[in-house]
Amino acid sequence: MGKKHDAKLLEQSARKAAKAAKGALKEVKSKTKAAAEKVETIAAQTLSPKAPAKPKTARPKKTAGFQPSNEQVALRAYYVSEKRQREGLPGNTDSDWIEAERQLKLEASAPAARPKTAAKRSPAAASKSKSKSRK
Repeated sequence: MGKKHDAKLLEQSARKAAKAAKGALKEVKSKTKAAAEKVETIAAQTLSPKAPAKPKTARPKKTAGFQPSNEQVALRAYYVSEKRQREGLPGNTDSDWIEAERQLKLEASAPAARPKTAAKRSPAAASKSKSKSRK
């Protein structure tokens, strides 16, 4: 009777452990699902093309504390990487990212370039250049 009793106790213990493990697994799955849903929600909010409307106010453009968005840096880092690889230069994705951030910050702090416009000539100067081209 001792061996049968021990086997029965062992079987009951194994069933309890399996039941507890099943419960723990179910709990982990539900927590994982909840965490995945939170991540999806945050990602959708972050990557959403439509940002909430902000009231328009006339503010001076701040460039000293400019921080480019991850999307801007990622796109620039891609181009930095392509150029680096094309030219056969050493480097990695981390150095490309840092270089992209540096370039974007530098561009933001540089004074805005004025578009080049053709110089306006007087009608007399325009007619002189036309007469020279006819000769």
